[in-house]
Amino acid sequence: MVRILNFLFVALAGLSCFAMNHIAEKTRLADMELRKAHHQIADQDISTQKLQARWQEVANKDRIAKLAQEHLGLTDTPTVALASFETLPRRGELAPDNQVTNASLVTQTQQPALHLTAAH
Repeated sequence: MVRILNFLFVALAGLSCFAMNHIAEKTRLADMELRKAHHQIADQDISTQKLQARWQEVANKDRIAKLAQEHLGLTDTPTVALASFETLPRRGELAPDNQVTNASLVTQTQQPALHLTAAH
């Protein structure tokens, strides 16, 4: 009986060692994947910082105005400030000075490759 119990305990110890080894291997693989993910995140952060710096350069208002003037012949016109919503005419009404405030203008573009369409 003692031999059987001794054999069972040795077998149980062997199985527990095998299970611990299996868990350690899974942990090692998960750690490798985690390190790989951290490296990818760091690379993406660097790429994002580079893109943000480039975007700040490209989206500069002065640069856009300069390009619009050079390529499209557009000038910077002053915008009208809206004092309050009460000054806006209601739908279907004319403006206080009885002028048309909404009109469409169709023109030919100089470059047919540049075509703007409304997004719906």
